[in-house]
Amino acid sequence: MSPTSLYTLSKRGISIRSGARKNIMNVYSRLREENPQESISEIVRKVSELTGVSKRTVFRLKMEKKTLSTLSSGKKRPGAVGLRKRLVKYDDFTLSCIRRKIHGFFRKNEIPTLSKVLKEVNDDAEIFSKNISRSTLYRLLKDMGFTFEKRKRQAVLLERHDIILWRRNYLRKIRELREENAPIYYLDETWVNEGHSETRVWQDNYKKQLSSNLTVCLTAPKGKGRLIITHIGSKEGFVRDAADIFIGKKSGDYHEEMDGNHFEKWFETAMPKLKPQSIIVMDNAPYHSKKKEKTPTSSWKKCAIQEWLTEKKVTWNQDLIKIELLQKVNDTKHLYNGYRVEEIAEKFGHKKF
Repeated sequence: MSPTSLYTLSKRGISIRSGARKNIMNVYSRLREENPQESISEIVRKVSELTGVSKRTVFRLKMEKKTLSTLSSGKKRPGAVGLRKRLVKYDDFTLSCIRRKIHGFFRKNEIPTLSKVLKEVNDDAEIFSKNISRSTLYRLLKDMGFTFEKRKRQAVLLERHDIILWRRNYLRKIRELREENAPIYYLDETWVNEGHSETRVWQDNYKKQLSSNLTVCLTAPKGKGRLIITHIGSKEGFVRDAADIFIGKKSGDYHEEMDGNHFEKWFETAMPKLKPQSIIVMDNAPYHSKKKEKTPTSSWKKCAIQEWLTEKKVTWNQDLIKIELLQKVNDTKHLYNGYRVEEIAEKFGHKKF
């Protein structure tokens, strides 16, 4: 096969990758060095004939190299640009609604085809004010992280059995308490920055206004202090005069700002303000779950475990190893596993749930 038969022109519209771009410019540089008497147009024509790209492309690469000192990769990324635009265009509520529609098919053990999802989405007026096209939904699902791939044997997230049992017991018990019309209060913490405000506002950028003494925009608040807020309330609203607000000093997780002593002091002042025999629901934050006393764990030294057992009047022998001592602790520690907030609540006739 002759070398001439191997020569092919580059198709128009095909992107030239970075390696090919470098090769084209290497050919141009070599011809320019070997033929200094020839004009640039003649060199470009020869490069075009040798590489199979148009003269216009060679000229463009030459100017790009001269202007930017480096060549771009030539790889277009319209998908990335579109992804940014779509995820900015649709808010988190809209994206969550679409995701919930698809997970609804999973729960029904039904295949969520694009046509089915499109119908579900367009039929729900709360998601979009007007119907979206099939292609838009397809691209949006790809941007959200959905992939169209082969099904797996186990393609669902499985919860731990203890979490399932805990949730079912909680829901069953809270339903019984509501049927009994027991006063139920919910307690939690949150935070807010002192300078919280809208970050984007209308501003007047007209040149004449900028050169005058008129106010052209609102300045952002300077306050950066963080306030930690603890409150308790029921279906009737927040408990009056029960909020605890203080200034935080750290920039990390706001849970680090609260300690057991501070929380328990506030908790005890809030208890008299609740209805008699109230139920208090709270999460398992560390300062909510501080025990009345520590019980031995595997990190304790053997002598410390022996002292604890002796203090609790539990018999043990000197020939027992650490594992056997911990077994005796496990048989006994349920008597000493109470929480300090439970003790405070019971003192006022309430119950932590």
